[in-house]
Amino acid sequence: MMSSYILFITGIGIVVMALALIKKDVYNNSNSSKVFEQKEDELLKNIEIADDIIKELNDISDSIIQKLDGKISEINDLLKKAEEKTVSYEKEKIINTEIQNPEEQTAEKYIKEDNIKKIELKKNSRLPYKELEKIIELQDKGYNSSQIAKFLNKGIGEINLIMNLKKR
Repeated sequence: MMSSYILFITGIGIVVMALALIKKDVYNNSNSSKVFEQKEDELLKNIEIADDIIKELNDISDSIIQKLDGKISEINDLLKKAEEKTVSYEKEKIINTEIQNPEEQTAEKYIKEDNIKKIELKKNSRLPYKELEKIIELQDKGYNSSQIAKFLNKGIGEINLIMNLKKR
């Protein structure tokens, strides 16, 4: 009978210990959920701060882009004026040469007309003049538009357009 009491008391002890461990586990889980909620709140605040920073950076970049666009258009206007003056100067120079030398050979006359066309092509293009010269040079060497486009890393349509403008 005594062994039954010992077993009964041992059983009650095990049950009490199990209840204590369950209570401890519930307490730890409630603490961890509080910690989780705190971390979640901190994360949400950090996300809001990051969103504000991104908005500010977007506003700053937009204003910088607007200023750069304005400066680029000013530079383009100045370049157009300079090109127009250069074209008119070159035309005037050619005309003056023709007036002074009326017996000029026809081949030289065609070369001057080709130079005028190159100047006009430069004036009407947004490509850098060196690229235009390179396209014309490659075309004169016998390369076709797809070879030139591949070599210069440009579109075939763009090269064809430039080559057609040169023919005019």
